[in-house]
Amino acid sequence: MPYRHLPYETISNPEFRKVFHHADMLFHDVYGMFKRPEVDGGGGGCNFSIALVLLCVIDGFGSEVYPTRVDSHGKPIKPGDRFKGFVRDKLLPQATWRDTDPNKAAEDLYKQFRNPLVHALAGDEPDAKKERGNLAEAEPVIGKWGLIHEDNWDIDLFDTVDEWSARWPLLFRHESEDGSCMKLCCAALYCALKRTAMDLIKECRES
Repeated sequence: MPYRHLPYETISNPEFRKVFHHADMLFHDVYGMFKRPEVDGGGGGCNFSIALVLLCVIDGFGSEVYPTRVDSHGKPIKPGDRFKGFVRDKLLPQATWRDTDPNKAAEDLYKQFRNPLVHALAGDEPDAKKERGNLAEAEPVIGKWGLIHEDNWDIDLFDTVDEWSARWPLLFRHESEDGSCMKLCCAALYCALKRTAMDLIKECRES
C-alpha cells in the first residue's frame, strides 16, 4: 500500500497550500523511515529522527496555521506557547495519552522531547529535570511502536486509520532498569498529527 498524500492541492490559498505541501513531504519521509527494514550494521531504528521530524511539523503548524505567530491583538506569541497551544487544542483530541492532563502532556512534549531533540542531541536539560520534579527519574525515551502489539507493527495500518485505540497511547509512563520515565510512541504521534493535518486542511478550504 503506497503512502497516502495530504490533499494540499485542494487548498486555494497559496500560502497555506505551500505549508501543507512541505508538511506532506516530511510525513512522507517519516513513512519511509517506518518502512525501512532494520538490518544489523545497517543503521539505527530512526526513533529519534522520526520524533524530531514530527515535532518540527508541530512547530510549523503552530506558527503558520494555528495558533499562528501573533494573537488576536497582534502581539507575538512565544514559540513555546504556539507549540503547546497546538498540541493541547489540535493534536491531543486526535490521540490518547496516560497519566497526565492535556496541559501537562503539551508541556511534556515541549520540554521533555522537543527541546532536548532540537537543542541538546536528545540529552536531558536542566529545565526538563526541574519540570519533572524528581531528579532521580529516568530520562524520557522514544519508541517507534510504544504499546502497540508486534502483530500491528505496520505503518500502512496507521496511515489511513480514522480512530486511534486507547490501548496505544501517545505518551505513557514506562518502567525500565533506570526507573520510571515518560515514553513517546512515534506511531501514535504520526497518526494523530496526520489526522490533525487533514482537519486543518479542511478548515483552510472552508475559511
